[in-house]
Amino acid sequence: MNSLTNQAKSLITKTVTKVQKDLQALAKERTSTPTGSYAGLSCPDIRSVLKDAWKEYLSEISTDEAKQVAHSLMGLDHWAESYIGMLMFDKMKKHIEKDDIQKIEALFNAGNLEGWAMTDSACSYIFRHWVTGNVENTKYICAWKNSDCLWLQRASCVAFINLAKHGDKAPNFKGFLKMLDETCETTIKNQERFAQLGTGWLLRVIGTANKKQLEDFIERNLEYFSREGLSYAVEKLSAEERKMYMAQRKKSALDKLEEEVEEDVVPEEKTTRKRRKNN
Repeated sequence: MNSLTNQAKSLITKTVTKVQKDLQALAKERTSTPTGSYAGLSCPDIRSVLKDAWKEYLSEISTDEAKQVAHSLMGLDHWAESYIGMLMFDKMKKHIEKDDIQKIEALFNAGNLEGWAMTDSACSYIFRHWVTGNVENTKYICAWKNSDCLWLQRASCVAFINLAKHGDKAPNFKGFLKMLDETCETTIKNQERFAQLGTGWLLRVIGTANKKQLEDFIERNLEYFSREGLSYAVEKLSAEERKMYMAQRKKSALDKLEEEVEEDVVPEEKTTRKRRKNN
């Protein structure tokens, strides 16, 4: 916002305030809550607020100004404000630029945006539009696989959920599935639940485009899957195949547990024997 004129900054601030008041007014109408609260608002409610606001005043400001309003809303505390900001970007999908992505990335890193719902909304309404058909943009989002932020790591998978079903065909490009495969190779090693589920979800869709790629991935990485993550990945396979992979994972987990127990027990046995010998 630093490059904007004072007049533009004032307009953006006033517009953000107006959007907030519209949300509060509907919340009060829905639940008779005190002014200033968003309690009781649902996602459809927020979409209806945006629809009316777009007709009444948001369509009258420039695209750059509207994007600044969206960024400002996404940086606020309540999920309803962040959500309506994301919906605004969905309406401006053709105008999403790298600078917008980096600003949103910073919000995740700072903890202003967090949780699976906010992450998946950002993927659905913003990130997927930006990456569609673009190799460099795809690489940028895939690089979040190495992020220390759990939600960006999840986004490196979930951003491609709607695209993976097309494989390397349009609107994607040659080598697209390979890039996703490499992303999952990293994220599957994160045992945190929402990283596992995001990875499993993407793998499931990849499997609808290229079943062998899914099978090869599971074979290489079975030891890293949580039970829930693997169940997500194999959900579209036959009942027999699902049962087989879950059994293989269980055996792998038991074998790993036995190895860990042996590593703990063996040194203790050696120490005990040494003590006995000294005595």
